[in-house]
Amino acid sequence: PDPILKALDELKLKAGPEVLMVGDSPFDFACAKNAGVSSAAVEWSLHPQETLNNFGPDLWLRNFPQLLEYV
Repeated sequence: PDPILKALDELKLKAGPEVLMVGDSPFDFACAKNAGVSSAAVEWSLHPQETLNNFGPDLWLRNFPQLLEYV
C-alpha cells in the first residue's frame, strides 16, 4: 500500500472508501485493498477481466470519461 499511502500523505488526505485507485493490474487492486481505499478496474487492461475480478475491484470503467461519474 506504500505508493497510495505516500500519495495520500502528500495530499493531506486520509484513506477511506471515498478515495479511488484506478488500475489495470492485480497489483493495483491488492495495493488499494491494503491501503484501505476503493478501486476501479479498466476494461482495456492487458489482463483478462476474470483475472482482475479475482482481486475484487469495486467497480469497472469502460472508458476514461466514465470516471467523471465518480469524482
